[in-house]
Amino acid sequence: LILINPEIIDSEGIIETAEGCLSVPGFYEPVSRFQNVLVKALDRNGEWFTLEADDLLAVCIQHEMD
Repeated sequence: LILINPEIIDSEGIIETAEGCLSVPGFYEPVSRFQNVLVKALDRNGEWFTLEADDLLAVCIQHEMD
């Protein structure tokens, strides 16, 4: 999945998950994230597109955007 300059343009719901980072192995903290997101981004050809994501994919997108 390639998202260039992603922007969350709509969101819904809140979920809390324990998140970690490979830079700090073994350290996890609870983080609140949107459960559903609508993301606008550029693809590898420079074209805008939107993507609806929920649950784990929504959390992963937000984690990578931080």
